[in-house]
Amino acid sequence: MSARTERTRAALVEAAAAQFNSVGYFGTDTNAIARAAGLGAGSFYNHFEDKLSIFLDIYRLYVTEVLALVHSQPAGWLGRKATRVEFLRALVAHHRRWQRFRASLVALAATEPAVRTVKHQQRQRQVAAVIEHVGSRARNLEEFRGDVASLIVKLEAICDGLASGELDKLGAHEARVLGALADDLGAVLAPAASG
Repeated sequence: MSARTERTRAALVEAAAAQFNSVGYFGTDTNAIARAAGLGAGSFYNHFEDKLSIFLDIYRLYVTEVLALVHSQPAGWLGRKATRVEFLRALVAHHRRWQRFRASLVALAATEPAVRTVKHQQRQRQVAAVIEHVGSRARNLEEFRGDVASLIVKLEAICDGLASGELDKLGAHEARVLGALADDLGAVLAPAASG
C-alpha cells in the first residue's frame, strides 16, 4: 500500500470515527465520511467495502486503545485499590469519549452476525492480553480465562452504564460503583499477578 493510500485510508477512518461518535452508525453514510475526510463522495469505496467494514476496523482500533490503557498501568497496580480505581476512571472516560460508537456497537451486535463475530474475536483478544499482562500463575488457566472473560464483560457493561449516565439516574453513584469494581478487579487479577 502506498503512503498516499495509507494517508487516505487513515483520513477516512478518522472521519468515520468522528461521525460514528457524533451521530452513530445509523446516522452516518459513506458520502458523509468521504466528505469529512476531504474526499469525493464515491472515493470511500476505493478503500472500504462498505460502512460496516470501516466500523469494524474502528472497533478493532478502539480495543487496541483499551489494551494500551491496561498496559500503561504502573507495576504493581493491581495490588493497590486506589490505582485500580484510577484505571477504572480512565476506562469510564474512554467509554464516554466513544459512547455513541459503543451504543451503535451494541445495536449492531444484536442484528449483524459479522459484528458478533468480530466482537467475539476482540473479546478473545482482550482476554489473552489481560492474561499475558497479569500472568496466570495462581491457578488453573481455563478457570482463570473464564473469570477474566466474565470480568471484561462486566467492566464493559458497567462502564457503558456509567458513561451514559444510566447508573447515576438509578442512584448508583460513580464513586461507589468504581470502588466495587476495583474490588472485583483486584479479586480476579491481583492473585494471578502476584502468584
